[in-house]
Amino acid sequence: MGFVFALDILIILPLGILKKTKNASAIGLIVSSYVYGLTLRFWALLLAYLLWGTTAVIFGLYMAGVGVVPLALLASAIKGEWGITGQIILLLILTFGSRLLGCYFSQRADESSFEQE
Repeated sequence: MGFVFALDILIILPLGILKKTKNASAIGLIVSSYVYGLTLRFWALLLAYLLWGTTAVIFGLYMAGVGVVPLALLASAIKGEWGITGQIILLLILTFGSRLLGCYFSQRADESSFEQE
């Protein structure tokens, strides 16, 4: 995940500045958001299992997999693991932030290509 973050900061975000490469930047950010999201889901699944056991994991997975993330966030906060709670929140911000920024770049690329035609 650190490699993807460095790639985002050093290469993909600067590509979003130029009009011709804005679409490539959008694709890169959206793909990296899926990497962050997958990392978040597996990390949350592991944390829920380690902190609260199998029952919590089954309950979290029963809620379509989405429930594992809030469950792990709650479990780490209740156990007083503030560093882990911060990591989960940071991964949430990275996941949705990069996806939203990718959608924004994609929209701007479409607008600029529409204006050129």
